[in-house]
Amino acid sequence: MAFSVDISPEITSRFVFGSSGEEKICFIENQNKFDEKNIININNFPILFPGKVDEPIYTLDKGTLVFHHDLLRSAFYLLSGYQEYGSTIKDDLGRFPYEASLQSKLGIITRPLVNEYFELIHEGISSYCLYHGINYNKPSFLEKPALFLTHDVDRIDKYTFHTVKGKLKKKNYKDALIWFFKWINPFYKKNPKWTYGYLKETEKSRKINSAYFFLNRGIKHIDSYYSFQDKRIKELINNLEIFGSKIGLHGSVRTGTDVEIMKTDLGSLSKTAKLPIRGNRQHRLLFKLPHTMINLEKCGIIYDSSLGFASHEGFRNSYCLPFKLFNFENDKMIDVWEIPLNVMDGTLFTYRNLDHNAAMESVMKIKEEVKRYKGVFTLLFHPDFLDEEEHPGIRNFYEKVLDHFIRDDFASFDTTSLM
Repeated sequence: MAFSVDISPEITSRFVFGSSGEEKICFIENQNKFDEKNIININNFPILFPGKVDEPIYTLDKGTLVFHHDLLRSAFYLLSGYQEYGSTIKDDLGRFPYEASLQSKLGIITRPLVNEYFELIHEGISSYCLYHGINYNKPSFLEKPALFLTHDVDRIDKYTFHTVKGKLKKKNYKDALIWFFKWINPFYKKNPKWTYGYLKETEKSRKINSAYFFLNRGIKHIDSYYSFQDKRIKELINNLEIFGSKIGLHGSVRTGTDVEIMKTDLGSLSKTAKLPIRGNRQHRLLFKLPHTMINLEKCGIIYDSSLGFASHEGFRNSYCLPFKLFNFENDKMIDVWEIPLNVMDGTLFTYRNLDHNAAMESVMKIKEEVKRYKGVFTLLFHPDFLDEEEHPGIRNFYEKVLDHFIRDDFASFDTTSLM
């Protein structure tokens, strides 16, 4: 299910679950139904499925290693998204909200707690192997931490009939008039939302690769106002591919539950890109567990990067490496990699309304956690959000964020490693 638990058969053959065994590695199981009231804290580690309250996390005694609390089930509960499965709590857009999550209730949204669980397990196993003279190398998926830089292509034009109409609806008549004349003026070529030249130069100068997720025209005023077959979009995709960027699908709002629409959108984008599309992120982060992932699996998608909370940056599944979700309806793993989404521009500056200093502080805190576990930090910046007229100083903020990752020697995450 996740990269961090790849351990050699020589060691796993000594695992015992639910009971103890002499000179074995014993994982005590908690079969009780999850109840928030039963969560305990040991040295600031929340344990969702504890054993005896007075026991330490693990002991190594006379060659026998015992994990006294069910770390594996605690990890699975968070990683699998079980808290979201079948939940009736939704926000205004029908998403499972951060405010209802354990990450919010336990104050762990900026902690990859599942990685911390695995670290404790590795620590115990390392001590066990040292005692028994067994060679043990802690598994690591990446040689060094990585940045997965992504861009969702939503809104591509600033001055349109729809944006002028929006100004009028808000009774912003002065701006509506200005935008109207800019829209109809054939000699006015400035389009602050079309920032792709800036993005390419910014990333080229820093030797960073990125992925662009394109959104098809779907529900009016919700999905995009462009089509994959539009000349500008065809040229943009072609130029990005030549530049070395990855192209992915930005699943329109109905694709999360309608596999036929997803297939149609995917086929159209593949035709424009002239290559199979292997990556996805859902528009508005509209993700229904497990239905959306099952649809992606049926469509041949290799990886998705939708799982982040829109209203708070951090670790939605308490993990900082790619993993595979679980289909609770047929008790099997879904064969699509999930690359967790950590930080989105709109989260920092729209939902949370942070200033640049507070936003940078939050990003750096999450970056340090990812660095600690050699994980993947997924950053989403919409090209249209880099409009300096609407967001003064945003490009300087964006560049400073990228420079922090470069200074910390983060690699560009290569999605082909998942294929």
